Amino acid sequence: MKRTLLFALTWFFPIFALGQSHAVSSRPPWIMGEAPSWTVGELPQINLQGNLLRVVFSQSNSPEAAEKDGDSQIVSFLLSRAGVSISSKEKYTIEEENTSTSKNGRIKTNGVSNDHYSSKIVVNGQTFGRYCLLDKYVQYKGGRYYFAGLYLVADKDMSLASVPPITYGMDRGAWRSLIVPGWGQFYQGRTGAGIAFLGVEAALVGTTVFFQNKVNINKQRIDEATSIDVKQAYKQRYDSMSMYRNIAAGASLAWYAFNAVDAFTSKKGRLYYTVAYGNGFISFSPAPVLIPETGDTGVGLAFNYRF
Repeated sequence: MKRTLLFALTWFFPIFALGQSHAVSSRPPWIMGEAPSWTVGELPQINLQGNLLRVVFSQSNSPEAAEKDGDSQIVSFLLSRAGVSISSKEKYTIEEENTSTSKNGRIKTNGVSNDHYSSKIVVNGQTFGRYCLLDKYVQYKGGRYYFAGLYLVADKDMSLASVPPITYGMDRGAWRSLIVPGWGQFYQGRTGAGIAFLGVEAALVGTTVFFQNKVNINKQRIDEATSIDVKQAYKQRYDSMSMYRNIAAGASLAWYAFNAVDAFTSKKGRLYYTVAYGNGFISFSPAPVLIPETGDTGVGLAFNYRF
């Protein structure tokens, strides 16, 4: 019975945890929380040249409709900033422009180019704003599509800034699972896998300690026994407890190794902006430096690391 339970624990939970390794892609850093209660997170540090970054959230029965609603929110935002009355909004048109905010005329979304070009809002022949979708994230939940869009917007006839495509790095935090099994999975947002790895590892370590105590007790009783028959009986128990301990210890080491492999090969993690935006996990930037010998101030290179 004990062997059957140990076997089930050793093979059921790896299948469960591995299935969680291939969940949906990670949210970009400009989104916080869970749908439908998203909030605005950390925005990229871009030279906006007078433009604005705007994050909108919407939901609908299809991803296309949800994105269209996001565009409508941006249009309403720009028209309101321009002081256009409600009645005038019925006359506006959206015109696609040939230029965009990236060098090749296309915007990058999570590293994949798409067909979103810059658009301008025209009312009675006059431009009242421009906008472009820099990045988007869509999540399906409870029969609804939840859309989050990061837009670059410009007031009235101002041109959109020329910015590089937004790209991300992936921080899996896998080293955490080398310290505590499941910690890296929790960091990656895979709560079920984290509970599985931590719980099973704790159970296997506890089982190993339990049988080791039994081994020590039976060894002591072998030394204390005076009858050969009694010694043989305790020796059989000693051998059985030693075998169970070794099985539990081996399963514990195998589970720990699987936990580490899972954490390092997971497709999930926390996205962060690359150093192109000045706020990656590792970045360099100029900084003033005092020269002790002369008392003058020079320019040095500062190294920044975000833990």
